[in-house]
Amino acid sequence: MQGCASKHQREKYLDTLAKGYAPKTELTTKELIEKIYTRNTQIKSFRSNLKLSFEDYLRKKIISFKCKGKIAIKKPYSVRLIGSSFFGGKLFDIASNGENFFIYLPKEGKLLTGSSDLPANTDYPGFRLRPNIIMEAFLSQNFKGLYQNKICFYEYIPNFYILYVVDKTDHHLLKKIWVNEKSFEISRQQLFNRNGTVKLEIIIEGFLDFGEKGLFPKKMKVIRPYSHLDLTMEFYSVELNPKLKDQIFNFKKPNHVETIRLD
Repeated sequence: MQGCASKHQREKYLDTLAKGYAPKTELTTKELIEKIYTRNTQIKSFRSNLKLSFEDYLRKKIISFKCKGKIAIKKPYSVRLIGSSFFGGKLFDIASNGENFFIYLPKEGKLLTGSSDLPANTDYPGFRLRPNIIMEAFLSQNFKGLYQNKICFYEYIPNFYILYVVDKTDHHLLKKIWVNEKSFEISRQQLFNRNGTVKLEIIIEGFLDFGEKGLFPKKMKVIRPYSHLDLTMEFYSVELNPKLKDQIFNFKKPNHVETIRLD
């Protein structure tokens, strides 16, 4: 095992690490993070059509829901996601400009808004998908700086490095990140609550190859155990690094819509 974690910290999480394998290369944790950062920051912006699939576990039985959508993201914090039925008609419109977020629900005639810094567990009962959750799935914009003040170490299993990120103050596990040993692309992430339970999991199933521009997820699953909601995004007609105007991420409120502030 490589890295900057203390012996006590490593032993604490040893039972969660894959045993019996050693890295094929003698990378330090710092070198691994640098490679991940370099590989995963080539894409500064993108827009795409996508198919959306929701699995809702909040009720006694699983309720599935599918729709089509469009998404645009400009790093570090701007996102726009619009979902529409296959027969036409907007179902939801999510936007964040990095300072404020907006969630428009046309059928309810309501606009949810608040600060982008609002804690992720502050949810509107009828809608449990927030812009910060979407951005977390594309976390690489702050990857290098994010781990400067954390305890980091990794373990190798065949084909993957697993990077562990631990809070330096109280030593609770913050994240686990699975990284392909050849491409250094992130294929899976888990974010943890202080009690050790998973609060968010992101799984990438396959990549689209754009040559020198890099790889882009073909299919991504976002799992939120706390909200009992799974979201699957399947991307097509992807455009990498387009010039996206700021207006795309500034939501214009429709007339006769009730505004609900979540902060």
